[in-house]
Amino acid sequence: MLYGKTIVALCTPKIHEATNHRFITTFAKCLASCNARLLVYSTPSELFWNSIDEQGEKAVFDLINYDITDAVVINEEAIKDKDTVRRIILDARAHGLPVITIGAQYPGCTRITFDYTAGFEKIVRHVIADHNVKDIHMIAGIKDNAFSEERIDVVRKVAAEYDVDFGNDDISYGEFWSVPTESAVEQLFVRRRSLPQAIICANDTMAITTVSVLKRHGIKIPENVIVTGFDGINEIRYSTPQITTCLCSSEHLALTVSDTIMQMLSGRAVPGSVLVVPELQASESCGCTTSVKLNASEELTYINNSFNRYQNEEEHMFRMISRILECQDFSEVANELDKYDFYDMVIALNPECTDRTFDPLRKHSDSVFADTVKIIYNTNFPMHGRIDDMRKSDLHPNLKDMLTEHEEPLIFLSLNYMGVPMGFVCFSYHDYDIQNYYKASQITSTLNTAFGAFRSMQYQQYLTEKIEEMYRCDGLTHLLNRAALKNLYPELLKKCSGTMTVILADLDGLKHINDNYGHDDGDYAICAVADALRSCCPQNALCVRWGGDEMVAVIPGTISSEEIYRSVDAYLENLNSISGKEFEISASVGIKSFDLTDSSDLEYMIRMTDELMYSDKNQKKELRTRR
Repeated sequence: MLYGKTIVALCTPKIHEATNHRFITTFAKCLASCNARLLVYSTPSELFWNSIDEQGEKAVFDLINYDITDAVVINEEAIKDKDTVRRIILDARAHGLPVITIGAQYPGCTRITFDYTAGFEKIVRHVIADHNVKDIHMIAGIKDNAFSEERIDVVRKVAAEYDVDFGNDDISYGEFWSVPTESAVEQLFVRRRSLPQAIICANDTMAITTVSVLKRHGIKIPENVIVTGFDGINEIRYSTPQITTCLCSSEHLALTVSDTIMQMLSGRAVPGSVLVVPELQASESCGCTTSVKLNASEELTYINNSFNRYQNEEEHMFRMISRILECQDFSEVANELDKYDFYDMVIALNPECTDRTFDPLRKHSDSVFADTVKIIYNTNFPMHGRIDDMRKSDLHPNLKDMLTEHEEPLIFLSLNYMGVPMGFVCFSYHDYDIQNYYKASQITSTLNTAFGAFRSMQYQQYLTEKIEEMYRCDGLTHLLNRAALKNLYPELLKKCSGTMTVILADLDGLKHINDNYGHDDGDYAICAVADALRSCCPQNALCVRWGGDEMVAVIPGTISSEEIYRSVDAYLENLNSISGKEFEISASVGIKSFDLTDSSDLEYMIRMTDELMYSDKNQKKELRTRR
């Protein structure tokens, strides 16, 4: 329980599908009436193919905060990846939470599902008994499929009760969809001398197709042939005649699940399996009448408006992708997102997503989501380019308000690119318009593409810069190399006001250090001189490793030679005092300013400065000899 509300987690795919949408709508309202709130963890697909994208989609289930959750409901029948179902169950049971599966039975869980056998028997009895049909044919689903075989057995049972002949020749297979069904119905005209009195289909999709094929051949329904379906999908309302079916009511299922959860949480015993019997809806395709009348004008207007809205939003999303790809970092992305109206939405990203040095195609942690995520968009509180931190376990920056001031569910989907989780989105729509549920999937898909492509571009840019740096810079000292100096020098000349200063610093005694202390210490000494030179030069200087232990700085304008000498000596003296090395590091330095009207030849200027450096080195040797 959280903020005085019972929290129920629902794991389900494809929230925009009509049956799932109806279930969520009724379920959330039932829970709200019991002072409970629904958190929906959803995937855009049913996780059937185990593809790379689906690996990223199912990361959303790692977002479930079991510490604040009181019960878990899994739409097991719709989630095709059963390993994912089992993992959710294990995690929930490890936290001592009751689990309801809608579909198959799992140990330790309460199963709630439709009694498809009883429902299908209703429709078969209606055809045979109520309409006195003696000649039937069945369009089954997939051969040897459990659901299909179960419905064949129902027809055999009822037919036997009423002495109706029904054998294997009276069965065709439409595989639960339209194309094989069309072929199966066409074969009836070849296989049989006359059509049956009734064709009983294992689902509505096959019934609609059967009606279409029969009408194409001039067969009247139901005058010549009765046709029935099963499931109660929306499309049967648009069929002429309307299809007789058995409705697997999402609303009835949601009421049953809600009541069962409340019983479980109140400590009352519940059966391990609860069956919801589908409701017979006799209609025109069997010769019955229906009170459901379709207003074609209203329906067509709604469909047309929905399609136009979808097209407009798709174009809107496409333009947004282009805008995001033009941004320089995620702060700009956050600012760009504020220009779009995403209704009630929050976007949270893993921290590495905002760091362009991370490879977007690799997971950088064993955890799917970081403990702290980055909020880059919040409808209720525009970010204006700001990026806020939030604990992942909080789920929403305004979770308390969402749970206490609204009854509608919070809907979570993962953000991922090529299977690598990037974060998540949370939708908190304040109505149950199915168009918003469609848009949730649309927005998530767009953000996956936009953020994935943006991160890839950022990472490629980072790698390009690193490669350029490797080409331009010396690997040991990280100063520029000679090739880079030659490329950059012409640009430096353009910025120069007539005088150029060259500094040349050479490490003293490199051979002695290498021979007596090793090459690692020799490299340390070379880097020390490079750092000393860099530290005393202005920002616009080009600092270069010219040779093994020689460093060059080219500076536009004139600078104080004495100041440079003092700075290099002071830097190295300080380093010697704290380094703990058994040797001291010193450098000989030559400094010379050149009038560019005389010559701008860089090789010449370095050669002249090199003579000054050697003069300084020789003076040091003479001083050491005198001592």
